[in-house]
Amino acid sequence: MKKYISIILAFLLICLLLPFAIEWVYDLGDKYPIIHTSYSQGEILGYCATVVGLLISILALLISLKSDDVHLNIRHAITNTDKDLGILIEIKNDSLFDCNISRVELCNKKKRYFAHIVHSPPFSIPAKGIKSFAIDIADIRKVLNCLPDSNNSKSIYYCIRLSLNQTIYLKSNELYEYIKRFDEAENRHKGVN
Repeated sequence: MKKYISIILAFLLICLLLPFAIEWVYDLGDKYPIIHTSYSQGEILGYCATVVGLLISILALLISLKSDDVHLNIRHAITNTDKDLGILIEIKNDSLFDCNISRVELCNKKKRYFAHIVHSPPFSIPAKGIKSFAIDIADIRKVLNCLPDSNNSKSIYYCIRLSLNQTIYLKSNELYEYIKRFDEAENRHKGVN
């Protein structure tokens, strides 16, 4: 939304300065007859106002369409699971409406391989809400081992399947960072013993 504020301010500035600019051009044309037109100042101002109004309505339409998009984010943390240490995966719904999720998977998008990471029935995340899952690190490694190029974090994505056949792909870089932290902590722990 912040990116649209500067566009709206630019349109407001144009609307304020446009009548003065047209007046200045006509005054310049009286002194120096460079501009020859059969249109009056009022007609030119009306035309410019129509064009600016059209641009503003198109911008308003784009903003309203963008507000209907689904915006999901994934965050991670190290946590305790029933078995051992694991990774807490939080799916945050930044949308303005509830979001129904049917599946959460890890995938290699280019090679079209998908593997479930969250085995649960479809669930709903309320607007501006969060859904959390604690998954054992061994289970995450099993899922990653099923995917080709799983050692390359740039090729692996979260695939979140929504109702109405909509799919959102999110980067899994943070997941790999937490797995790396987990491995480093485990190696330090083994080095102490």
